[in-house]
Amino acid sequence: MPFPQRPQDHRPAFDAATLPWPALAQGCAAGDASVFDALWQNHKRPEQARAALARTVFAAACAKGDVTTAKWVDGLYALHIDAKTLRGVADHVLRLGPDQVWDFICGKIDTHHAAVDIYKSLFKTAAEHAPAARLEKVFAQSTEASGYLYAAVLGDNMPALTWLLDKAALEKNIQQGDLDKALLLATERAQTPMVYALLRAGADAGAFEEAAIKRAAAHSAADNGTLMEILVRAGAHPDKAASQVQSRNIADRLIQAGQETQNHHAQVLAQACGTPPVREKLCAYHPALGHTGLHYAAENRVLHHIPRAVFSTKD
Repeated sequence: MPFPQRPQDHRPAFDAATLPWPALAQGCAAGDASVFDALWQNHKRPEQARAALARTVFAAACAKGDVTTAKWVDGLYALHIDAKTLRGVADHVLRLGPDQVWDFICGKIDTHHAAVDIYKSLFKTAAEHAPAARLEKVFAQSTEASGYLYAAVLGDNMPALTWLLDKAALEKNIQQGDLDKALLLATERAQTPMVYALLRAGADAGAFEEAAIKRAAAHSAADNGTLMEILVRAGAHPDKAASQVQSRNIADRLIQAGQETQNHHAQVLAQACGTPPVREKLCAYHPALGHTGLHYAAENRVLHHIPRAVFSTKD
């Protein structure tokens, strides 16, 4: 038995590429909507056709940078410029559009009842592609900056990453997991400036069982182990790093970097807790260390610099 035929789809559709743009521009300049109206009045469903045409011309004019025509259509049939159209236009303009179009479309979104939802839907695109000024506009009503660090990395958008890190730090809502996942992605893509920025912001170089080291190792032949050394100096395990490379020179350099890093942390610990360290100071919290002395020593692999006699069973 054959499947029943679906009824022919008579929903109106317009192709922006085939619209009479010179005539539309003339009508816009003269304030004459007749050329616009002539395109939809003879359609089988004229009301739907008018709405579809208004959205098509509005979106295409914005994509072309023609704010004048977009404003003209908006003035004629503003009710047909719905949230979906505004979202689509804004997404395109964030990537490619000039400032005058961005300012115009933001003005439209700001007065729409779904403005918050529209901007929220643009977060990922903004983090990937937008300059800082546009990013700030999109995120104005949000505190979710930390969750979009990965998007800035995906778009190789260093200004956006810097802005997101600053905003998240200012609002004190930066999440360790977001930092660590973004670091992993930046390491995998060999985005060295982003790796530096994320580590400075507090990303854990040894997170996910030294996963960043494993990804950096894939680039060691091309960058002579630079990424791996950055991670080791930030706290990744030097022995595990050295075991990931075939070059003896790189492996030796990673071990040396680990030793230099440990020596640095031992000096910092000594400044806070004394030489040899005093047990009471080891057990005390030190703002400069961000931990108790004992936790700082353990986290930075310098417990062996502390004489065993200093410790108690409880320690």
